[in-house]
Amino acid sequence: MTITIEEPIFKATNVGCRFGGVIALDSVDFEVGQHEIVGLIGPNGSGKTTLLNVLSGIYKPTGGEIEIDGKPSRFKSSRRLSRDEGLARTFQNIRLCPSLTVRDNVMIGMHNTFHWYDALWTAKGGRENAADAQVAEILEFVGIADKRDEIATDLAYGDQRRVEIARALATTPRLLLLDEPAAGMNPREARVLVDLIKRIHEERKISIVVIEHNMNVVMTTASRVMVLDAGLCIAHGDPKSVSADPQVLEAYLGKRFRDV
Repeated sequence: MTITIEEPIFKATNVGCRFGGVIALDSVDFEVGQHEIVGLIGPNGSGKTTLLNVLSGIYKPTGGEIEIDGKPSRFKSSRRLSRDEGLARTFQNIRLCPSLTVRDNVMIGMHNTFHWYDALWTAKGGRENAADAQVAEILEFVGIADKRDEIATDLAYGDQRRVEIARALATTPRLLLLDEPAAGMNPREARVLVDLIKRIHEERKISIVVIEHNMNVVMTTASRVMVLDAGLCIAHGDPKSVSADPQVLEAYLGKRFRDV
């Protein structure tokens, strides 16, 4: 299915990624436009997280091209993508600093905005006060302002996920990559997460890519869904048409379930 994306932020073409003899991505095309939510789904081992790792600068691809804001670009490091291009991400396994408070974990997300001369301003309380106010606003937005002084890893699982999202928002991104944000959540926590994703998109005008096995999360947030299987894109389109695609049903359920 051919889909035209207006004002693409990131566009990857023919992206390949190999690990020895294993082909994790095989000539995959992917793009995300201004102010949209894209769902990225597929069975385990299909290449979803590998694609996110390539897009976010963690893995270097073995082939392909990328455009940022319509201009050719080389694949950059995750630090440069965050600092220069406004890309932020979360991980499938929660990665919080266990000895730090919620506030300090979120403050870490601001490191790319700090400069050497901020040390002089901080001495007068200016930079520190401004950063603290920004953290307070973000924690209020994600709904855990009352937990700012608690050790982050002592929180309930769903709240730890929100700390990680808050830390990503602290980088002031324009594109947010979420790797299985609902993993391990109960249905109520997943519904709260869906509301948060929608608010991030609508109120902060941030484009979002969501990898998720919870189909309800994807189908109720994404306007466009891409399906990977064995490193290949097997379907791409709106949620309703993708969920009914025979190849998608076969990839998830097996051929014998396709006609049930």
